[in-house]
Amino acid sequence: MRLFLKGLDALVRAGYGVRPFCQAPDCLLRWQLGRAPRDIALADGLISKGAPVVWIHLWNEHIPPMPAAGADWAWALRVRRMLERSLCRLAQRIASDPALREIRAVGGAMIFLALDRRGPAALMRRLGFTVVPSPNPLGALGAFWENLYAWGIMWAYNPASWRRHPFRNMRRCEVWMSREAFLARYAPQYVPQAPSIPQR
Repeated sequence: MRLFLKGLDALVRAGYGVRPFCQAPDCLLRWQLGRAPRDIALADGLISKGAPVVWIHLWNEHIPPMPAAGADWAWALRVRRMLERSLCRLAQRIASDPALREIRAVGGAMIFLALDRRGPAALMRRLGFTVVPSPNPLGALGAFWENLYAWGIMWAYNPASWRRHPFRNMRRCEVWMSREAFLARYAPQYVPQAPSIPQR
């Protein structure tokens, strides 16, 4: 069953265009070029619906296995450092690639625990992201199947983590940061440039 879920995950990634932006073995993220699904209000401005954005996705195969007894400080610190390095690599890619000049924000959908005040949601805020709800177009039924799929992938790749994430407490949220805030934080050598104006 785990092999089936991993194969299904690979097919879903291919269908959505999720791919690596670097080949480092400690990179925790892949990316997908897309559009903002709705207007997204951030502290430094509004990302309009349809604006070009980079979606980030966890690279499940690169996540260090959680200890059988649960996450300890050593594991949490290792994951955080890997995540920060991954964000720096992504920022450098966005800053250096002329094809990505129109990108307005970086974000992604993640599964959090509703009652966990010190878990991934708190970490993403400390890393500079704004955490917002992620409404499913299909309502509660769509959210159920999204969470079930995520729960299955968690079981396939990181069983110790899966055992500590009760399905009933799982909530899907999105994390977002504007392009300028992202590059200022993770590629401080970046010199901001105004977006190009389409020629008529």
